[in-house]
This record gives sequence, C-alpha cells and structure tokens, in this order.
Amino acid sequence: MQEAPVFVWKSESILNHVAFKEFVWKDRFNRTLIYSCAIAVVLQLCVFIYLFPVAFFINADSYQYLISASQNRLIDIYPIGYPKFLRLFSVFSSSAVCLVVFQYVFVQTGIVLLLFTLYYFLALPKWVKISLLVCMVLNPIFLFMANYVSSDALFLGLSIYWILILIWILNRPSWRLIIGHAVVIALAFIVRYSALFYPAVSLVIFLLCNAGIRQKITGVFLMAILIGVFIGMTGIQYKKITGEFQFSPFSGWQLANNAIYAYKFVRKENRRDLPPKFKDLDKDVRNYIDSTRDLARFPMETLRANTFYMWIPNSPLRIYMNHGLKADSSDAENFRRWAKVGPLYGEYGREIIKAYPEVFLGTFAKTNFIKYYSPPVEFLGLYGFSNDTIPGIAKSWFGYSKSDDKIIGEYSKKTVRLFSFFPIVWGVMIALFVVMSTSFVFLGVKKDDRMLYNIWILFTTYLLCNIVFSVFASAIALRFQIFSLILCISMNFLILSYMLKKGREMDSRKVVYMNY
Repeated sequence: MQEAPVFVWKSESILNHVAFKEFVWKDRFNRTLIYSCAIAVVLQLCVFIYLFPVAFFINADSYQYLISASQNRLIDIYPIGYPKFLRLFSVFSSSAVCLVVFQYVFVQTGIVLLLFTLYYFLALPKWVKISLLVCMVLNPIFLFMANYVSSDALFLGLSIYWILILIWILNRPSWRLIIGHAVVIALAFIVRYSALFYPAVSLVIFLLCNAGIRQKITGVFLMAILIGVFIGMTGIQYKKITGEFQFSPFSGWQLANNAIYAYKFVRKENRRDLPPKFKDLDKDVRNYIDSTRDLARFPMETLRANTFYMWIPNSPLRIYMNHGLKADSSDAENFRRWAKVGPLYGEYGREIIKAYPEVFLGTFAKTNFIKYYSPPVEFLGLYGFSNDTIPGIAKSWFGYSKSDDKIIGEYSKKTVRLFSFFPIVWGVMIALFVVMSTSFVFLGVKKDDRMLYNIWILFTTYLLCNIVFSVFASAIALRFQIFSLILCISMNFLILSYMLKKGREMDSRKVVYMNY
C-alpha cells in the first residue's frame, strides 16, 4: 500500500529562521538577481539620459511646483510635499539630471525590495522571480515618469515603500516597522492627496496582523497623529488667508467639476431650486451649460468625465471665482480667491450629486468607471508635453541654458508611442486579477497558505479602495494607475504560481490513489 504524499503549503515554514539579509545576499541565485537588477538599472539610465538629455515638465503642475519651492510656500494649489522635496534636493544638487536619476533609483529600489520581500515570505519558483523582475525592472514607463519634474515618481516610490512595510507588519510586526509605517504614510499624504484612502488600507492590515494590542493601537495612533498634524497646520494656513479652516480647496473644485459633468445632462424642466447661497454660482453654471450645447463649436463638451471645468478660463467655476477680480491682481490674490471658493464649491458639488444621484452615477461615474479600465496615456505619450522652450522658473532652478532650449525644441513635438498599449495591458491585468482571484479563493488558499492569503487581502483592499477613489473623486490617467499595475501584475504571478502548485498536488494524489 502506498500512502498519499503530504504537501506543506505554508510559506513561513520554509523561511522562518532565515534573516532577510541572509536570504538576499547568501543565496547565490538571489544575489545574482540583485546584481543583474543593479546593472540593468544603470544601463537603462545611461541610455535614456543619452537619448533624452533634458528633463521635461507638465505644463501647469511642474512650474507650480517650482514656484512653490522657490518661494518656500506653506500651502499651494497642489500638496506641498513635492516642492519641499525639491528644496531639500537642491541642497545637494541643482542638476535636473541628478533629480531624474534619484527619482528613478528611488522607485526601482522600492520595486526590488517589494519583490524580494514577496520572495522571502512566499516559496516561489525561480521562473516567477525572474518574470516579475523582468516585468518591473525593465519596464520603460518608470524612466519616463522619473524624467518629469512632477510628484508622480516620488509618490509612486513612497506608495511602494508603504505597501512593503505593510507586508512586513502582516508577517513580522515590530515597533520599528510601526514607526516607519507612520512616517512613510504621512510623507505620501503630504506629497499627494491620492493617499487619502491609504489609512483605511493600513487600518485593515493592523486588524489582521498578529501584533500585540499595544502595537496595533500605537500604529493607528501614530499614523493618525502625523496625518492630523499636517491637516491641522494646513487648515490653519488656509484660515489665515480665507477666514475659514479647510484642508484642501482642490477637493472642493474637484467635486464641483465632477458634479457639473452630470448636471449638464439634467433637462431644463427637471432642474431643481438649490439653497439661496448657491444662487449666483448655479446661475453661472446653468448659463454655461445652456450656451455650450452646440458640440460642433464646443467639442470638449462631448467628454463625460474630465477636469476641464477646474482649469479652462471660461468655465463657470472660473467665471464665478473671477467676479470682481481686477486684471492686474497679484498671484497671491488669485490664490486667495481660488482657496476661498473651495468650500463653497465642495458644498455645491455635493448638493448637485445629492439632487441628481441617478444622473451622476449614469454619466460621470459610469464614464469614469469605464475609463478606469483603459486610462488615457495623457502626457506620458508626449516627450516634453509640446513645449519648445524652457520657462524662466525652470531655467533659474536647474541652471538651464539657451542650448537646452534647442534640445527641447528637437523633442517637443515627438510622441512616445511605446505606451500606447499600456491601457490595454492595465485592463487585461485587472480582468485577470478578478478571474484568478475568484478561483484562488475557491481553491482554499486561506487554509493552504495563510501568508499568501493575507497578502492577497492587502493588495485587494488597496485595489478596491483605489477604484472607488478614482471613479468618484479623482482624475483618471495612466500615470495614476502605475502603482495599482505593479500590485496587479505581482499578485497575478503569485496566484498563478499557487494554482500550478495546487494542480500538481491534485495530479499527484490522483496517481497515488490509482496505484493504491
């Protein structure tokens, strides 16, 4: 009689007594992977900088960051974290090339650490390890993201380190990790408000992890304190210039913008009266909607989800803000007015959505949901975003010369077709994640490998929160989904590896039972 083999699935049983440092450097295969990654990163950087020798800028964002950094502002239209980072980096170097190198290395270091953390906690075959590193380290999109003077690369790197720390907290919680987590999530929050839902993901992980009750409470408390201090300090600064405590006028503008995209689909006869405080604003919005129905003259109105109403000069939000604004008003006065109307716009947006929830869900939210699965390439599809000269603020900050203008002129109209298929890749990865996750759960992974199951819970929680935030509260573009793409690709490989192991186990048992 031949006994059926017993399969040990729990990953921690394999590496429970091996330190992470030893796992990386004393294992020959892992050490070879690390050296290969380092060589690949250096070679890619050298070739990229040779082909694209000058960093480029997003028309509005980059220059606003540089202005904010040069004036050392405490608050601005965009989160203040990236301008503060630029000031700190300028202490060490004023070179744009050095900035690009740092941003790229920062992201790639985080990616490699994230992948090796997964390799450490999960017993993965070599083909999975190699495949994941090839997909990530050789991915050119990180080079182009790092080449822009933008918060994208820095926020991506911080997000990677944040999720990396959460994986460690899930499996081996410690006081050092808990403190590090609070610092990293606070930095991500300061750099970009897309981190607004990060504390919710962290809270789920603190509930799941096997840390002591004191560690869990301390972790949540430290996170709340650091983020709360930043919110409080920001609110105080806004109160000084607007007379009202608020965290981010940008969110009010975004909410009103999103609501207008639904409002324009409400028939005239179905429009409801709003509270008196919105009378003048609502009048401007209705006049704009009624005067732009000719889509041949106003082609941008064919779009059902965008951010045009926040930025174009003739949008009703800008018209209302500029009532009584003199032509020679200073930048400070413009910023004050922009911030002052933020709370009103937030209330107005909520009022519109509350009045017409079906219209909002059927137009803006539905369009954004579809857009989420095929995000526009946006400025990543253009090298230099159609600029043919370097603005003065960038020249003074990075020390650019007239010859650099000529270099930019050579590239300003060129397109980057390399990323045209990335929206399709993103949609396919999401679809695969949903299908494979369903099978993954039904196969009993919770019982087979609790560590892998917990990591799946972490990644899934993030992706669900990201979908909700992206669809209802944020602009959607490929650059905003790169972190989700990293998690999706990684998890798909992990699930595939598990399912192949499970299949081999079932086949082996069939053979044994047949022999029996």
